[in-house]
Amino acid sequence: VELWRELEQDALVRISLVAVEEGQVVGHVGVSHAWLDARRALVDVLLLSPLSVLPSLQRLGVGTALLEAVLTAGAQTGKPARQAASRSSSLTGPPPPA
Repeated sequence: VELWRELEQDALVRISLVAVEEGQVVGHVGVSHAWLDARRALVDVLLLSPLSVLPSLQRLGVGTALLEAVLTAGAQTGKPARQAASRSSSLTGPPPPA
């Protein structure tokens, strides 16, 4: 939470979406600005992290819906997107330029 607040204060947050059920926030996904150190140059990218869902609602499609919504929003920016490294990380979006 502290890191996300710092990103907000530094104007690095590009997308922030919440899932709401019965008036309660049950999930959140965020995308921030980042630089990817590619072979030839730094590439301006979007970094997907964090993605969270209340434990009682995990594995019910909330996270999937948030991920689909944020990927759609991110695709409209025209920038490459990468998910932050984690134990179950995967790459999303087009590859960075060679």
